[in-house]
Amino acid sequence: MLIRPSFFEAGDFPFSAGLMNCWDGLRQAVLDRYLYLQFTHPHIYTTRNLGVVGQRGMFYLLMAGMKVQANRGRCPLTCRALELVPNLHNAAFYLLGPGCHILPHTGLCDRVLRAHLGLICPPDCALRIGTEQQCWRDGELMVFDDTLEHEAWNRSSRWRAVLSLDFFHPVPATAELQIHLAHHALNQKPAELAWYAAAGLELPAGLQLSEPGPSLRSMVDTHGLYFC
Repeated sequence: MLIRPSFFEAGDFPFSAGLMNCWDGLRQAVLDRYLYLQFTHPHIYTTRNLGVVGQRGMFYLLMAGMKVQANRGRCPLTCRALELVPNLHNAAFYLLGPGCHILPHTGLCDRVLRAHLGLICPPDCALRIGTEQQCWRDGELMVFDDTLEHEAWNRSSRWRAVLSLDFFHPVPATAELQIHLAHHALNQKPAELAWYAAAGLELPAGLQLSEPGPSLRSMVDTHGLYFC
């Protein structure tokens, strides 16, 4: 059985320095484009997920190895930065609203590590994994094992934003595992399949999505694809 720590040293990953050097541009992307939705379209962040108390938003660029084309076209600088990270599996902006609490849960795949690059990190925001706890910090990379029980909270009055990255470590995924995880991601929330289709999700061979309706496509074309 593979035993891993809760948190890892960011400097142990060769891509960490290059990614942190991109921090200012990535932070500006969040400030310019995404956080304004809390004022103009607050319903985007309202969740029915029983594991979440409060408001959050997830803006995916890569989901289970599948590119989210509608979102990637809005984030060219971020997509270039993602090229620094080998064996990337998921990439998304994660937004956590004031007072939000992500209840204890565990990740899916023990072949994957998760990294968060802090973009907007108010005080009183933290992540607990097992018995250890760390706070996000602007411009710093936090690497951790999300297959251990963990929870997150924002006890401040401001939104918190990070760039979240899942990557295979220490060895890349096989093609079979990639396909399995893509199927799992699509089957986990069937109600969202039309949203994926509207966002131009780049599917592996053999997978298909139904054509979305015009109103849904119009919303995704205007704002990109968000999940809460």
